[in-house]
Amino acid sequence: MTQYDVRQDKPYRRGLVLGLTMAEVMILLNFLLLMALGAALANRDKKLALYGNGGMSQLVEAVQRAFPKASTPDQYFKELKRAVDARDRLEAAADSKEAASSLLEDARLGKAVREAAAKAGQKQTESAAEDLIADAEVGRIAREAAAQRGETDPVKIAAALAKDAEIGRNARSAAAAMGEKDPEAFVKNALGKAKNGKKGEWPPFFSLSEAGGYYFDPGKATLRPEFERNLITSVIPMLRKNIDDYGVDVVEVIGHTDEVPMVGNSNLDKNLIAASASRFAIANLQSTDNAGLAIARAVSVVHILRADPRLAGVTILPLSGAQMIVPVDRPADGSAAGSDKQRRRIEIRLRRSTEQQSTSPTAATAPR
Repeated sequence: MTQYDVRQDKPYRRGLVLGLTMAEVMILLNFLLLMALGAALANRDKKLALYGNGGMSQLVEAVQRAFPKASTPDQYFKELKRAVDARDRLEAAADSKEAASSLLEDARLGKAVREAAAKAGQKQTESAAEDLIADAEVGRIAREAAAQRGETDPVKIAAALAKDAEIGRNARSAAAAMGEKDPEAFVKNALGKAKNGKKGEWPPFFSLSEAGGYYFDPGKATLRPEFERNLITSVIPMLRKNIDDYGVDVVEVIGHTDEVPMVGNSNLDKNLIAASASRFAIANLQSTDNAGLAIARAVSVVHILRADPRLAGVTILPLSGAQMIVPVDRPADGSAAGSDKQRRRIEIRLRRSTEQQSTSPTAATAPR
């Protein structure tokens, strides 16, 4: 009779793994885990023995000596990482003579930039490893900038970069002081104004008073010879320069008088416009009040300015301030009845031409 082998039974074979039962597999796994645990404990014992022999304290002392400015574990870790990065870069550069030479040149240029930055008051880096990396990076930027500008000496570019950094720092400070949140826009706006020169500024005005030697004939609009000569030789060249510098195209000539009353007959209503167009003699103009005398004297100066080709294309307008304005830009109070050379003057002001703005309501309706 053939003996029955239970191991050939299908349910039994389902519990086998590589010919081993599940119980045998578990025993084998426990054995392997015990071996791994034993190896780990042995390695730990070696480390503990190293630390116990002063190895840990020596390591800590070495790190503290290398990075004296670090004070916390995080700072020591960061310094060690920077040092490792620097070593890796040096080792990578050592594989190529050209790369090593480039790294040293970058570091040299970067050092020049840092020294220039230190003179400009910029904060220095905090470790030798960080300095090396920063020097190499800044030096590379300096070399690239030198190549772009066609400069053969990158050290000059390094110094220029440091100066640019100082200017940028000052620009940020100025922008912050003026409440500007965007320093770049602030700098661009300032550069735009600088490019325009004085064209974005308010032009000055010029006062030609009797106290300064600019005389008319008493009670008349006739220029004294020295007044006319000064207009041609000094005033007009000065006006031309300021017109160009400030980009203006209108010259206002304003006549002013003192408060001494006048008497007589006036022909200004009839002849003033003709006199300004050289169709009536300035010497024959007559006025009976200070407002008329002031405008007549302004017309006399305008007559000289319009005739000079150096002021061609400029609009020149006569105006009267009468006795109403005291130098400078103060309203008269009517208390000065005596003669005053300072107030008997011609003021010349410069401006740009403007467009008339309508003041009438757009939706106004005609009365019925």
